[in-house]
Amino acid sequence: MISAEPVRRYYQQEQWLERADPQPGKAPISINRGVRADGVRMEVAANIAHAVEAEAAFSNGAEAVGLFRTENAVYGSPDSTFRR
Repeated sequence: MISAEPVRRYYQQEQWLERADPQPGKAPISINRGVRADGVRMEVAANIAHAVEAEAAFSNGAEAVGLFRTENAVYGSPDSTFRR
């Protein structure tokens, strides 16, 4: 038989987050951000396509940039000499 305990815990956490930060449109806060269930700490990184996305990534909990799509910075510029 499959346990319903993980589902129950998920909904309890969702309810707690809604009470802790009920502002719609705002990214939810995270409990134990970057810590796995077994207690191992992991870095939280964001993949971004443009430099302007970095601010949103860091304000939502990213600690680093994992992948920065540099081709958008090079080819996306209207005055780029590297256009195809």
